Amino acid sequence: GAACVITLDVFALAPDEVTVTTFVDSSAGPSEPASAQWQVNQQLVALDQSYTPGRVDVGEHSTLTVTLGNTLSARVAADLALTVAFDQRSHIAALPNVETTCDGGVLTAEPGSRTLTYTGGALPGLSTCTVSVDVIAVSPGQARSTATLTYDTGASEPSNVGLAVSSNPTISAVWSPTQG
Repeated sequence: GAACVITLDVFALAPDEVTVTTFVDSSAGPSEPASAQWQVNQQLVALDQSYTPGRVDVGEHSTLTVTLGNTLSARVAADLALTVAFDQRSHIAALPNVETTCDGGVLTAEPGSRTLTYTGGALPGLSTCTVSVDVIAVSPGQARSTATLTYDTGASEPSNVGLAVSSNPTISAVWSPTQG
């Protein structure tokens, strides 16, 4: 009765049901096959957004950073299609300072627009990348942005984030004649 333990790392390249069957061939003859079965779910690229700073006055800029995370899979997520929509309280700044650390693709952020797009890029397995853009707050309240992402094997859950926008302070003075 000796025992032997064999451990294997298995990477699935696509969503599917996977069965691994093994047997041992020894001097005592072949063993009975042993099988293990599991379901590989669709790859999920995580999607997150944040504003820096998170609170501005009307007319001030904030940088929106969108993070795409492919940290649970060794497979490349290809054909990325990211769209970020801004509500009426903000839009892309005149100097958008748009950047990405994602591989390839086309990033579009027109000044004054309420939509940012990134298409055709890729995200290596077990990694993250970012897309960032400067936005300007145009009215007080909670400025919202909604990000959606599709890729070659699926889609991420939409991400929503708010930017707190304050009114510009106003100063008023009342002058009255002085007696002298």
